[in-house]
Amino acid sequence: MTLVFRLMAHLASQTQHVINEYECESLTQIQNLHDKTQQVFTQFIDTITFLAESPDKYRQLLPPSNQLAEILANQYKLSYQQIFHIIRKSLKPVQELQDSEIQELSSLSGDMFNKCF
Repeated sequence: MTLVFRLMAHLASQTQHVINEYECESLTQIQNLHDKTQQVFTQFIDTITFLAESPDKYRQLLPPSNQLAEILANQYKLSYQQIFHIIRKSLKPVQELQDSEIQELSSLSGDMFNKCF
């Protein structure tokens, strides 16, 4: 796994950590901390995808697609939304997909959803 992938996963898991582990009497502080970590995660993904220039180059930074959801869900304990945000930039636009690719993507999406819940 690449360092970029590990940073993505750890940033995403940090947003969950803020909600579940941070102890504070003020909900506003927790909310602000969660929002900031979520912004950093989103900006990091956007920066990496911009620098990668293409879905193929971005895909090279990630583990193989058949293992990706399992790694993110089980090892990093990420939510479905965070996993989708990481994966979606590696996918072709829907109008460019062949029928077999749509079925594969549908299967991957179902597996990813099931692993998160």
